[in-house]
Amino acid sequence: MIQYDSLYRHNILHWLEEFIRLWNIVMPEAFPLQKALFVRNILQSSNLDLHRSSMAFLEGRLVGLCIVKSAPSENRQNSQQAEQLWISLILVDKRLQRNRIGSTLLKGIHQKPVPVSDIHCGMDPGHLFPGVPDQLHAAIAFFEQAGFQHTGQAFDLTGNLQNWERKTAPEAFPYLVRRLRPDEQGDLLNLIRQEFSSRWYEDTKEQLLHERTPHSVIGLFDGDQLAGFTHVHVPTDNFYLPSVYWQSTGTLTEGGLGPVGIASQLRGKGLGTWFMEEALAIMKKEGTTTMCIDWTILVEFYRKFGFTPVQTYHHYKLDQLP
Repeated sequence: MIQYDSLYRHNILHWLEEFIRLWNIVMPEAFPLQKALFVRNILQSSNLDLHRSSMAFLEGRLVGLCIVKSAPSENRQNSQQAEQLWISLILVDKRLQRNRIGSTLLKGIHQKPVPVSDIHCGMDPGHLFPGVPDQLHAAIAFFEQAGFQHTGQAFDLTGNLQNWERKTAPEAFPYLVRRLRPDEQGDLLNLIRQEFSSRWYEDTKEQLLHERTPHSVIGLFDGDQLAGFTHVHVPTDNFYLPSVYWQSTGTLTEGGLGPVGIASQLRGKGLGTWFMEEALAIMKKEGTTTMCIDWTILVEFYRKFGFTPVQTYHHYKLDQLP
């Protein structure tokens, strides 16, 4: 008989090997999960909701897992304010699918009395996926049958820098582009807080918490003022980000890039293309030969630099729990 329980009742580190084992049984080979990545993005996440996350067991063996994340309570105005939730992953042993295990795990979201505003598949802070991967047909069918609405798509892109050549002249704009120094961490956070989304701000804070330096950020400077940025990553970074999660083959010449942002007063001048080429030129000079850009809808913009889609994700959202 299959039994269910909340993660809150368990020492989750005790189950780590079982979590990884189940992932490798269920997921395609295109998504090889590293233990360190699972610990960092899931188990150590401040957004992990242990009460709403749940496990399924058969004869003491893990056969199902649903990881749910929510905004920390201090980010809500009061304890009864509706929560936004993210399903970071839901796994069911292939040999036991079609036994309503996934549907029962989904019901574990009811384990807290706080009302829910909406539930997203993926896209969570510290996400593994920005949606449901296109090749997971059973997962797509599962969420649609559970009442989730398809709200859009996003893409991972890859590009080769070995034969890439810039099209804009380095002197086309009177700005400086370089990697940030340790003493510019505050400038970076101030820029993102003032000009961009709270999600970019929180993600950057989390990255800096681990890296303790903004060296993995390339900045655009208007005089002495930081006016633009992009995160760049290689597999050896202390806190590599989603652009090198799945496309990596383990070589040190791979890299990732994104997001890219420019302060509002400099937009509309064609600066985005120039800044992107400056960043790619830096990465190429440092030895990067292949690049990935994750979670974007700007396919045509990045196509100008030789990037093409390699992975599609589907966004799903449920406005109200059944």
